[in-house]
Amino acid sequence: MKLSDPFGRHHQKQESNYSSFCQSLKDANIDSREKTQQLLESTRQRVLISALITVASVGATKLFFPMLTAMMLVFAGVILLWLLTTALHSRRFLMRYMEEEFKNDHE
Repeated sequence: MKLSDPFGRHHQKQESNYSSFCQSLKDANIDSREKTQQLLESTRQRVLISALITVASVGATKLFFPMLTAMMLVFAGVILLWLLTTALHSRRFLMRYMEEEFKNDHE
């Protein structure tokens, strides 16, 4: 029994999320290590582009509407935190998927 998750609810939720994630990958025909690696790379690029757009939006707001800068910084912080969290979860799930589904494949 873990003190941080005494009833295993968090673990069950993570496993449920991972199962639906795997099913989504299979439905999208991600059936090889190479396709999974490409998805991992494209996900990273999309996160970086989204982060740059967020930062550019804050810069534009500061330039054109200086009174809204503080509010935009808060929103940008929340968006960047969400992007980081989502990217980390996606990366972890993709790495696990590659390990479990393609463990017999060699690079």
